[in-house]
Amino acid sequence: MKPVFAVLCNWVWRDARPRQAAGNDRSAAGGGRRLPLLACLVLASLSFGCGKTAYKVALSPELARYASTVRMELGGRLAGSFTPATRSVEVRMRKGDPRDAAGLPQFTLDVETPCGWRNGLPAETLKTSKHYEVGVSWQYETQAMAHTRRDLAGDGPGLFDIHLYFDNRGGGALPIRVGQLTLQLPANTAGDLWFPMFGCTAGAAVSLGNVRAGTIPYDDPDAETVFVGTRKNRCYRLRQLVYSQNGGEPSMPPQTLLGQSVYPLGTRQLAYFFKAPPASKMAPSSFVAKALTDDKCPK
Repeated sequence: MKPVFAVLCNWVWRDARPRQAAGNDRSAAGGGRRLPLLACLVLASLSFGCGKTAYKVALSPELARYASTVRMELGGRLAGSFTPATRSVEVRMRKGDPRDAAGLPQFTLDVETPCGWRNGLPAETLKTSKHYEVGVSWQYETQAMAHTRRDLAGDGPGLFDIHLYFDNRGGGALPIRVGQLTLQLPANTAGDLWFPMFGCTAGAAVSLGNVRAGTIPYDDPDAETVFVGTRKNRCYRLRQLVYSQNGGEPSMPPQTLLGQSVYPLGTRQLAYFFKAPPASKMAPSSFVAKALTDDKCPK
C-alpha cells in the first residue's frame, strides 16, 4: 500500500503544479497547493490504517453485569475501557500483539474493586457470530473459587461477586462508596447492582453520600448478597419462605430492617423485591425464597 500511496501522491502533486503556475496571484497558488496536500494526507491515513485487524470486543456476561470499570490491555498497552455505559469496544491489532493458540488476541484484564484495582488478570477470548467476547480465564476463576475469602487474603486475589440491592425511592441521584469503589445510584429507583470482591483483607466500608451506612465483611459468605436503604425514615420486612408440594410456610421469623444501614442477606438472591410473595406456591420440589417488602418502622 505504501508504494501505491507514494505514486498517487507524486502524481497528484505534479498534476497540480501547472495549475499553480497558471495562477496570477499568490492566493490562488496557495489554494492550489492545499488541495494536493489534503489529498496526500487522506491517502496517507488510508495507507497507515491498512494492515491492522479491527475486532469488536465485548465483555462476557459475568463481567458485563459489574457496575465497576474493567480495563483491557493487549501487548502492554490499553486496548479498551469498559464502563456500565460502554460494554463493547473496537480494538485494532498491531504486528507483534500476543495471540493465543487459536490466533485470537490474548488480552489481560484490570478490574476495579472495593479493594482497589486488580491488574493483569489472565483473560480468555471467545469468538461469537457478532464479536469477540473476553472474560476472566476459566482456569484462573476455578482456582480462585476453590479458596475461601480468608484463605485468599494470604494466597492472592480471588474472583467473588457481591450482589447489592438498594432502595433509593423518593431520593435524588446518590453516590454510594464501597471501600475504594464509588458508584452512582439512580434517582427514585429501587434496584440492584453487582461488583467484584477480590480477596479483600478487610471489610469494605459503605457510605451513602456523606452518611456511613455500615461495612461489607470480606470473610462472611452471608455478605455475598446485601441490602441498603438510602432513607433513614424508611423500614423494610425481610422474610424467608419454603415452597413445596404442600404450599409455602415461613422458614424463619420475619426481620425488620432499618434505612441507611447495610444488611447481609446470605447467598440467595431476593426472589421477591418489593413484591408480595405468594402465601402458597405448589412446587415439584422444595425451594427457599426470600422476600423484601416495605414495613412500618418500630416506635
